[in-house]
Amino acid sequence: MRPRAWTDRFTAAVLTSLLALFVGGAGAQAAPEVVHEQTIHLETETLDTYCGETAVFEESGKVTFTFVGMSESVFTFTEVIRGTYTLTFVDSSLGSLEGRLSSYESVHATAGGTFIFSFISNERQGSVRVHGTTTFVVSPDGTIRVQNETFDVIGCPS
Repeated sequence: MRPRAWTDRFTAAVLTSLLALFVGGAGAQAAPEVVHEQTIHLETETLDTYCGETAVFEESGKVTFTFVGMSESVFTFTEVIRGTYTLTFVDSSLGSLEGRLSSYESVHATAGGTFIFSFISNERQGSVRVHGTTTFVVSPDGTIRVQNETFDVIGCPS
């Protein structure tokens, strides 16, 4: 199974930033603020365990990010990542896998002080399919509660 270190780091960074914006306020705005960005994402990491084996994971892709701020504490954003992978096992007898990734992330902050964070990831590496979903609800006092999380790996080589 592929550890979700990069998604965990990203999720923590996003939630921290959003919590600071949400609790600290961004200042009142007369009209919605809209930010739209596209970036290229490159990452290489050594995974301690992927299907029970150590492997080097290389990823590249495009990130599309859109933020719409309606007021001090009401906003929404979405982020879509699409890319490809090469996964090379340290045990060369297991070879390497190539695949694709798509993930979708969204946050919606309500006027009542609650915001909802949702992350969905789908990966295919050869015959291996990885699917994960995470949903957080953050209450008005800033308490983060994980409402739902699933992570499935199907088709590991034997």
